[in-house]
Amino acid sequence: MRTQSLKTRILSSSLISILIFSVAVLILGSRIIKDDIIARAQKQVRNDLFIAHSVYYGEIEAIRTAFNLVPLAADLAKVKQNLGLDYLYVVKPEDIKRVRSEIVLAAFKGRPTGANRIIRKEELLEMGADIYSKAEIEVRPTPKSHPNSQTVLDKAMAIGYAMPVFDGQGKVTEVIYGGKILNRDFALVDKIRNLVFEDKFYKGKPLGTVTIFLDDIRIATNVLNNDNQRAIGTVVSDKVYKKVVEEGSLWLDRAFVVTDWYLTAYEPIKNIKGTVIGILYVGVLEKPFKDLEKKIFLG
Repeated sequence: MRTQSLKTRILSSSLISILIFSVAVLILGSRIIKDDIIARAQKQVRNDLFIAHSVYYGEIEAIRTAFNLVPLAADLAKVKQNLGLDYLYVVKPEDIKRVRSEIVLAAFKGRPTGANRIIRKEELLEMGADIYSKAEIEVRPTPKSHPNSQTVLDKAMAIGYAMPVFDGQGKVTEVIYGGKILNRDFALVDKIRNLVFEDKFYKGKPLGTVTIFLDDIRIATNVLNNDNQRAIGTVVSDKVYKKVVEEGSLWLDRAFVVTDWYLTAYEPIKNIKGTVIGILYVGVLEKPFKDLEKKIFLG
């Protein structure tokens, strides 16, 4: 009996050891698969940001190319309309003291210049009530967002290009300056999204999203809020803000985006002086990958 009892205990111990080992292997294997799925997805998001960056800055290059092709005597109103610009001016040297744009000031030094810039309320109002109306956005703090006491955003981020015109002696006689207001520029973020992610949804949520931020505020986005409206005026997460705006670094990690977790990539948008003035973001919904993990684990 004792021999039988001993054999039974040994057998039981062996079975328990095998069971524990099997569970450990299963958990370890699941963890490896999970990490591999997420790592591959996050790497792809990094590549997606590269494409988004190229498209975004390609907008400035497109203005430059168009300026070099347009005859100097052309009708500016028609040029502005044909190029889809929000503003287009010719600035003379005698007006330089009233110039607020650092892009124009650089062009007066003889350098064709394209860059991002912030346009403040006073300048927007000078451009026209329609321009200011486009730029003005109600600010809506969201869960996990960076603290922001603003109720209304009354400035704009713009991409612009300034081209100097020279006389026979090489002196700048005027500067042609034009650009686009990025506040509510849904065409640009949708263009990037459709190129990178296509217009796909997962369980009612956009699979891939693109956003342009002015500082910490979404000014153009296809991220949706709880009402299925574009989440303009919402604020970036505090962790992302500190990393991207305050430190001027790239963020490549999961982040909470308005209503859901996304695998994300954020990069700083800088002005002509190298100061961070905003953020370019791309992200892919995390939930499809989590659901895939569950299917693999459950077999």
